[in-house]
Amino acid sequence: MKVKSLFIKDYNQFKDFELDLTYPKGHKKEGQPLDKVCIIGQSGTGKTTLLTTLQSSIYRFTINPENNLIQRNYGANTRFEIQFGDFVLKDTISYPEQLILESEKNIISYLSRIRHNSIMILADQNANFKKLEEETVSQKEIADVQVSKYISITPQNFIIYWALIKNEVKTFQINLLNKRNEFSKLVTDIKTPQIQIQKEVQKLRDWEEKQVNPLKKLADECLDKILNHFNSKIKTEVDFEDIGFIKVETLQGKEVTNDILSTGIKQILFTAIPLYALKPENSIILFDEPERSLYPDIQTKIIDFYTSLGKNCQFFFATHSPLIASSFEPWEIVELKFNEEGNVYREKYFEGENHVDNYKFYPEYLRYDTILSKVFDMPNEANQKRRKVLDEIAILEKQLKNGASQVEKETLWKEYKSLQKKVSWEEDDEKY
Repeated sequence: MKVKSLFIKDYNQFKDFELDLTYPKGHKKEGQPLDKVCIIGQSGTGKTTLLTTLQSSIYRFTINPENNLIQRNYGANTRFEIQFGDFVLKDTISYPEQLILESEKNIISYLSRIRHNSIMILADQNANFKKLEEETVSQKEIADVQVSKYISITPQNFIIYWALIKNEVKTFQINLLNKRNEFSKLVTDIKTPQIQIQKEVQKLRDWEEKQVNPLKKLADECLDKILNHFNSKIKTEVDFEDIGFIKVETLQGKEVTNDILSTGIKQILFTAIPLYALKPENSIILFDEPERSLYPDIQTKIIDFYTSLGKNCQFFFATHSPLIASSFEPWEIVELKFNEEGNVYREKYFEGENHVDNYKFYPEYLRYDTILSKVFDMPNEANQKRRKVLDEIAILEKQLKNGASQVEKETLWKEYKSLQKKVSWEEDDEKY
């Protein structure tokens, strides 16, 4: 399930706001919904509002198999187009009317198979990870999450997704402990023949080889590929003292308790574990500020990391980070701006026809400082302090060239070299 277009008639700062969310002409996926979208814009332009609008409106439908209809209810003037597999559903709703969409029976069947239609991740690492080990979650809470159509991942309900993994870990550890206890009783019994002990040893080894360690799976398939950049990894060694715990350790093997985890690692755990636990397919993943508490080098890797955790999903990322934006093609970026009336519009990155050859720049190939100027509209090459130093350097150059005494030149040269170092210029070794 992917959004192809969205039109908002009148909602807050959005007036006659239209988004084309398909690949442009000339692209190998021309006309298909974008796999990922990066939403940028000045604070107040509505990046988060756009995410919450997508979740709260487009996916509120009920399926009525009896009359083969998809029934939609929505409380704002909106037009949109959503692609479900090979089928495209269009709909125009004027509040407070209710629109009934006729559809094919196989669309009904397709929708019924979708496990999660929409997942909103509100990036916030304030979840108490130490408390998570003490909390319990009912099977009903877990079941409700697994069948829900719209999911919001917040510090309050993160415990449920954590519990999905914890329960697997606990079951694995208990089964392994019981098996080893049975083996221990058998081999310590003096009546047990040696040949039987040898057979039981091999049986235990064969059994353990067939077991899937959920911690190792979590590490290999998800977390370690990004945690390793923090000099960290998931502790996969079986620990019978803390049944059901998920622990982090350094690459050198030193355990990092959950109460002292860095905010960057918390952010990764908080956002990645729910996606790993839910294993979304054909879903819309809405992600607010994925860059929180992450060092720049991690930000350049994080989009590929998150998109690898869903199958045939469409990801929307709202961000302030030029490093996040560098992971996107120009047609995948939705830059929101205010017009003179204070309403929001999308800045166009192409001239003429919406064709891949008509785009003015490609963020994936730009220097990071160029992304700031071309994508994030930073008006000047440098900040005010740098410009001031550059002016001082220019004055010193003029003084050095124009008749200063030798003593004065020595003093001026030292000041010139000091300022040159501050602005990271390639140093000039030749004195005037």
